[in-house]
Order: sequence, then structure tokens, then C-alpha cells
Amino acid sequence: MFAVFLLGLSACAGNPDERTAANDPHVVVYAYLMAHGMARGYVMSEPVGKDDLARLISVDRTALLAVAQESTQPSPAHLRSATAAVESLLSMLGA
Repeated sequence: MFAVFLLGLSACAGNPDERTAANDPHVVVYAYLMAHGMARGYVMSEPVGKDDLARLISVDRTALLAVAQESTQPSPAHLRSATAAVESLLSMLGA
């Protein structure tokens, strides 16, 4: 078990030319998936009214579509849009 832990830490000391969050084209996808999971947990653990649930679904869908557009047609404008949409989802969750 300790060896697995050390193996995980060794990734932190990897080659500086390797992929990082700053240059990873999928970082916005990872962020969306984490935010989507948080939204799912929120709905499962909190009493959510119909209006709030409809808004959460709408904001989540907007984020999904923006991330999909950035993933299929990468551009600075799409990245800004996807990032803003994921941030909106996170802010709705109080994160």
C-alpha cells in the first residue's frame, strides 16, 4: 500500500515537459466532470425545490455543451466560455 502511495507522489516529481494543468487541453473537461459530480451529490443530499432543480439542470447542461464545444472546436473563446459555464455551475453549488 505504501508503494502505491509513493508511486502517486512520484508523478509530482515528473519531467517538467510533461502535461500539466496549464497545458492540458482536457482540464476544463475534468473540471466539468468534478462539478457535475458535485451537483449530483447536492441533489442526492439536499432537499431541492422544483425551480432550483430546473435551474441546476439548465446550468449543468449549459456547462456540458460549452465544454463539448471547447473539446471539439478548441479556441480561446470556447475555452473562456466553457470555463465561465463551469464556474457558474460551481457557484450555484456554493463551491
